Amino acid sequence: MKRNIRVKAAAIFYIALFLTGVIVSFLSEPSFPDDTNILRQEYLFEKNSGAAVKSSEMLYHTLIGQLGKPYAYGQEGPDSFDCSGLTKYVYSKIGLSLPRLVSEQAKAGEWVDKADLEFGDIVFFSNDSEKEPSHAGIYIGHSYFIHAPKTGDVVKVSSLSSEYYRQKYFTAARFL
Repeated sequence: MKRNIRVKAAAIFYIALFLTGVIVSFLSEPSFPDDTNILRQEYLFEKNSGAAVKSSEMLYHTLIGQLGKPYAYGQEGPDSFDCSGLTKYVYSKIGLSLPRLVSEQAKAGEWVDKADLEFGDIVFFSNDSEKEPSHAGIYIGHSYFIHAPKTGDVVKVSSLSSEYYRQKYFTAARFL
């Protein structure tokens, strides 16, 4: 009887250990839309500076670690975010201090043409009636960006190519 209990306990332990590994690997490397699975490798090979590679690597891991966390107005993490709170939080993890508001973040970085976007650039969006940006996300390559969209949603990957974001695109800024 004791032997059966030990065998069952050992089996449960190993199954739990296996599932923990699966869960940890799932959480640390979530899958992106088809094209973006090669994002990390492509970006790291494009940069020449060791410091730029280290910063982009840290930015990458911090950013994907936020996927699935809930949107909450006025929040800067680590458990929930609004859009500018997400950008501020992620950049703070690589030692850069960004302003809190979307409009201030757009003015703080180096302006980038949409055709020249690179991993880590912050993309900004505006409603038609506004003359300032009202939403932000971090560009990850291949026309995708990660952002905290709205109440009831979570931090997720979206496409600049979608009709909605194509129409709302305002500008982009580079901080790396």
